Amino acid sequence: MITTSTRERGFSMIEILVGMLIGLIGIVIIMQIFTFAENQKRTTTSGSDAQNNGNIAMYGVVRDVRQAGYGLNLASLGCNVATSFGGNTASPGTFILAPVVITDGGLDGAGDANPDTIRSLYSTTNIGSLPNLLTVAHTQSATTINLQTNFGIGAGNLVVFWESGKTCTLAQVTGFPTSPTVLTNTSQIGHDTSSPWNGNTAIFPASGYASSATLINLGGMALRTLSLDSGNNLLMTEVSASFGSSASTVFTIASEIVNLQALYGKDTNADGIVDTWNTTTPAAGVAGSATAAPWQQILAVRIALLARAGQFEKPAVAGAACEATTAAPTWAGGTMAVPGGLPSCYRYKVYETVVPLRNIIWGQ
Repeated sequence: MITTSTRERGFSMIEILVGMLIGLIGIVIIMQIFTFAENQKRTTTSGSDAQNNGNIAMYGVVRDVRQAGYGLNLASLGCNVATSFGGNTASPGTFILAPVVITDGGLDGAGDANPDTIRSLYSTTNIGSLPNLLTVAHTQSATTINLQTNFGIGAGNLVVFWESGKTCTLAQVTGFPTSPTVLTNTSQIGHDTSSPWNGNTAIFPASGYASSATLINLGGMALRTLSLDSGNNLLMTEVSASFGSSASTVFTIASEIVNLQALYGKDTNADGIVDTWNTTTPAAGVAGSATAAPWQQILAVRIALLARAGQFEKPAVAGAACEATTAAPTWAGGTMAVPGGLPSCYRYKVYETVVPLRNIIWGQ
């Protein structure tokens, strides 16, 4: 019997190289799939972040605009209110006694990247809508106000003097020279220099205010300006009686908001229906029907926010133009420009709403 022995052999070099090539191809495919899936996940996640930021930002804006005008009677609208804080008339400066004031940052509808600002004003007291009448003329240097009633007015409240033909003046209640009374002609409130809001009597008209003037109680006063900073943050700058060391404080509401646009909704033919949308702010000045009438036409505000997803999306071909956003986002007022121009490697989402100024509508 003849036996034949065979020599065992391993993989040849060629087989090993072929196996390595197949393995490398598999790794490349796996990494491509992983990269694609990761990019999709990041895009989805950043889109959700943009949605959250947009919702939070819009909620903050709508909340203030919806309250705007509470405590302001229609006849008082448009009056310039002189203020001083710590004797400084530039802080917080003169403001308009109006529910909403839009400062146009650029040409709405032309894709201008400059955002608008929205300033809202309303009283924070529950009965701010009930004005009080002066019973004794108030001189420029007086620190006591005589009223028909001081009902609902508390120490620390901010009040505005209003009289037709004059500018308005802001003061802070510091106390009650006489005991609080209701429905008499002996009610008094004081506004002495113990408050930083009362340190400059020069903001009052030289002729003071007549006994027929009106006192508007703003309570703690909500005077808030919504704007964007250079870091794409939505900010709220608030002037309030509760800030004892400063006339204003800045709060950050939301991030990655790259544009803010707003339009007045005006009823120009007195039929109770908005027929014109624009950014033309009515003139402000001394109190009176001529000043108030254009402000009474504003019944609503249209607001649009542009939120940006934080994920930078590279073009499919290296060095090619961005593909994430190729057309300008649109809203009812036109188009919105995006930072850096188009095409952009970021995705954007527009949030838009119309807010009726219910306190003005109900006041009519």
